[in-house]
Amino acid sequence: MNVRSLRVILPIFIALPFLLGTAFDRPAAESHVPHPVLGTEILLADWGFKDVSEIRAGQIGVIHEKKDRLDIYRLRKVPPVRPAASAYRSRAPEIGERGVFLVSHYDEGNQNSLGGYYNVYQRAPSSALCGIEATPDGRRALALRYSRAATGFCGLWTHFYNLRDEPDSRVFLNAEPFSELAFWVRGEKGGENIYLKISDANWDRKEDALPIGPLEAFVEGGEITTEWRLARVPLTAFPDGIRRDQLAGLILDASREEQGSVYLKTLAFVTAQGKPPPLRAPHPSLPPQGGKGLKQATWVWETSKYLKNPAEQNALLQFMMREKIDHLFLQIPNEPDRLDSGGASVVDAGRMRPFLGRLNRKGVKVHAMDGWTRFALPEYHDTVLATMRNVIRYNRESDTIERFYAFHYDIEPYLNSGFGGYRRDWILQNFLLILKKSRDLAHAAGLPYGCDVPFWFDSPDEFTNEKFIVEFGGQRKLVSDHLIDLVDNVGIMDYRTVAYGADGVIAHAGGELEYAAKAGKPIFVGLETFGLPDETQWSFRTDAQAGLPVLAAGTFLFARASGDSGAFYYVPEGGLDTFVAWTKTRRIDPAALRYWRLKEKIFVPSSKVTFAGMPADRLKLAMEQARFELSKIPSFAGFAIHYYETYRDLLSPVKR
Repeated sequence: MNVRSLRVILPIFIALPFLLGTAFDRPAAESHVPHPVLGTEILLADWGFKDVSEIRAGQIGVIHEKKDRLDIYRLRKVPPVRPAASAYRSRAPEIGERGVFLVSHYDEGNQNSLGGYYNVYQRAPSSALCGIEATPDGRRALALRYSRAATGFCGLWTHFYNLRDEPDSRVFLNAEPFSELAFWVRGEKGGENIYLKISDANWDRKEDALPIGPLEAFVEGGEITTEWRLARVPLTAFPDGIRRDQLAGLILDASREEQGSVYLKTLAFVTAQGKPPPLRAPHPSLPPQGGKGLKQATWVWETSKYLKNPAEQNALLQFMMREKIDHLFLQIPNEPDRLDSGGASVVDAGRMRPFLGRLNRKGVKVHAMDGWTRFALPEYHDTVLATMRNVIRYNRESDTIERFYAFHYDIEPYLNSGFGGYRRDWILQNFLLILKKSRDLAHAAGLPYGCDVPFWFDSPDEFTNEKFIVEFGGQRKLVSDHLIDLVDNVGIMDYRTVAYGADGVIAHAGGELEYAAKAGKPIFVGLETFGLPDETQWSFRTDAQAGLPVLAAGTFLFARASGDSGAFYYVPEGGLDTFVAWTKTRRIDPAALRYWRLKEKIFVPSSKVTFAGMPADRLKLAMEQARFELSKIPSFAGFAIHYYETYRDLLSPVKR
């Protein structure tokens, strides 16, 4: 993978209750080597600052590679306002037949009748997975698979409100008309130990809940078995600290050290005169692997290796035929000997023609791909267009069977310096501008044009809560909507390792797919198999303090101005003495330092983002589950797996 095409993933996540924050913590076993002082520099002007003392809010990432690395994500002069409801609203639902309000059968989908999502929470070394699965008797149900260790915690929550609504718009459940909560449950082995908890609007805001009691105490027969049994929870069993007129969610907590699985079905609230709903009949099974009419794509970055080696070409073709991959995003070679005087890539026609001929004869549509974060900047636009003209010239001078089918760009503008500051809109507008110029050039040559986009471009920024809305072409709307309007197809970098849940593949792809369906544009949903590091994100929202802290306890971010640059240093808990000693060896004046205490922490394990290191069955299950749900949306074209070499090794691990 060459320098220009090197992909760096900036993990930006939606802050979801029970999902981030305390949901993940650092595993006990450390695989990285901490550096005594982590530092990085930025150009202050890129972020709109004249001096580091102006910084009053920020977000950083400590990337846990063999040696930790520090990245700066957000810096602001004004601390972002945390969204909070001025008052809690609730509504009593309409009561249906049998005196029942049905929340969900959990046959399919991510949301229940109240708009509520479900998801797991966990702290290592305990872990959990959830999703809609087929049970042994053919029914489909919400499954919680957990591994509860001696330390940590894990479980499942399901909400009675839509957490993606703005805080002031959220409507909680008024359960006052009901006397009990009922649902059907079964275990995989029987005897699973699950503790029920409940939250209202106030406890949900604290990302916490209050205990009700062990699940088996409310199950018919007093135990969880391998057969479906009805659980009936009187609302009078809810703790005194819970407001029944503002219910937020039900929690199933794995309460003892064990591995297990439980299935949940037909969750409903029942009136005093009502009757719990019966167990629903089996739901149709999942569609067969492959999905009618769906495509599959992958990326190849080190194209020159394949151009020079027929054996590598054979292996690639065999893999693509076996896995039914019919679209290939092929990096236009951009090693120094393949660049012209202006930095544009020139196609090696002598080697490219036979390679594309082989691919095309097998029915593979090859997209000429290029990508670099700086391509979003106006000074690089001419280089992008010059490379495209070289590809168009190659196509024009080649036989039909030896041509590229389309263009595909993977620019990732959010990796540019200052994106997390005042330059964000400017960078995004120039990103959209090069997409428009590129699309027009591609269309003039009769070629489709596509690009990649992160799933979070249609979501509020998790630190600032600002939506990615920009002015372009006389319209102000989400950058993802602009992008879908501009191009012919999109690859969503939907890098999650579970299909279902509030933080899964299905939920994150939904917005783009729905918009693309209206626009008549196909969408590839991208999944990651490339190995990525764990990360710890820290945030602060306070004024900078001068000098060195009087109290050494805590985690700190230090900064000092150095000409036009700002140097930043991350100091972990217990590392202040080491940092002070280090500054003395560098003759750094303590009076020139500014610092912030870091208290807001999110640990992001690589297993949340990539399937690397997991069994191939985990990837196949996620694809199967996501296909079942996403195939209902006309714009879903199929999956794009990043990237060929790591995808191949995941499916067929061999020592290379």
